[in-house]
Amino acid sequence: MSLQRVITGIILLGSLAAFIAKRDIFPFSDYPMYSNVFAAPEPLTFYKVVGTTSTGDETSLSFQQDLPPFWANSYREALLIESAPNIVQRKLNATLKWYNKRHAPSPLAGLKLYRYDLPWSEFKPETLTPNNIQELARRYGKLEAESKP
Repeated sequence: MSLQRVITGIILLGSLAAFIAKRDIFPFSDYPMYSNVFAAPEPLTFYKVVGTTSTGDETSLSFQQDLPPFWANSYREALLIESAPNIVQRKLNATLKWYNKRHAPSPLAGLKLYRYDLPWSEFKPETLTPNNIQELARRYGKLEAESKP
């Protein structure tokens, strides 16, 4: 019998023993990422930055086109790395000035940062339609910060 077969047999028997015992008693059977059922007690939290027009309407920003070199996640992370709301507001104000200089023909009146805390129970595949997502945004959206003129 070759050494390779002996090693393979030991690994297989050890894994089988760990499976039967339902315990991590063998070093090659420890896969904690698969050992727990996912249950999220906390809501899913995400943030969105929108622009406001002079008429008060809110408009989504395409970060790659409207705010290069930022893309949506990097910009939100740059905002949210700060724990002080006044610093987040200063960053929004600076972004608004920068945006309006680059888009002089169609300036924005302001920027708003929204926080959404969506309960996991709302995520059912059959209910996640575009209209339902907009309704969830209206229901769970909370204004976190706003640029000041």
